[in-house]
Amino acid sequence: MKTIRKVIALSLTTGISVFGFSQVNLGVQSATSAALHATANTAAVTQTTNAVAATTAGTVKATTAKTTSTVTTLISMQTSRASLPR
Repeated sequence: MKTIRKVIALSLTTGISVFGFSQVNLGVQSATSAALHATANTAAVTQTTNAVAATTAGTVKATTAKTTSTVTTLISMQTSRASLPR
């Protein structure tokens, strides 16, 4: 009777240990997967941010050039009008 109890206790203990360690492994895999997805998402956000920044910089440069051209034209027109006889 003692031998049967020992075998049952050993089997139960082994089963609990195997189950416990398999759960730990799932937790590690889940954490690793989450870290990889976070890295991938960060890379996508960085690429998008860089693209938006480049587009914005181009728009600002174009607007600045157009504004400078308009101001130069207006100053030129004012100078031309001022030199005309009245």
